[in-house]
Amino acid sequence: MLVAILVMFALSFVPASFVLFLIEERVSNAKHLQIVSGMKPWVYWLGNFAWDMCNYLIPAVLVVLIFLYFQQKSYVSLANLPTLILLLLLYGWSMTPLMYPASYLFSVPSTAYVTLTGINLLISIVTSTTTFTLDAIPNKRLKKINSVLKVVFLVFPQYCLGEGLIIMSMSQDTADTFERFGE
Repeated sequence: MLVAILVMFALSFVPASFVLFLIEERVSNAKHLQIVSGMKPWVYWLGNFAWDMCNYLIPAVLVVLIFLYFQQKSYVSLANLPTLILLLLLYGWSMTPLMYPASYLFSVPSTAYVTLTGINLLISIVTSTTTFTLDAIPNKRLKKINSVLKVVFLVFPQYCLGEGLIIMSMSQDTADTFERFGE
């Protein structure tokens, strides 16, 4: 759980930073100038998405390298490394476009960055901690509520990242336990 929270904490800052450039472009009318000069809006947004994904790949690769360096078996064993990479790529793929509408809500880039980072942190930590805690409580009613929450929270990419990391860790712990007993 701690590793998942730390990764979610670190990766909450990255998508929020993508809004800074968009706000500055909107405030300075650079985007308007590009559209007036003939650039199609879909080309503009596709270019922004491609650039932002390239920028996201740097921290994602660093996360993988840190896990490899510290030999976190839950995340870098032969069976788990492709899952970790796919999980990080899907998180970036889904979070990046979610940040774009926020560029219209703010006119000061620093305010947007702090606010969006806080929202990302809040969603990721609260949703993952809630379902993790409810899993640990042996109550049938709470188990039903938890199963509903797990479906509802799938809307949030932050939750999906945290839950994926937690499941990977728990699966590895289970496999290690079975291995100790010769299974």
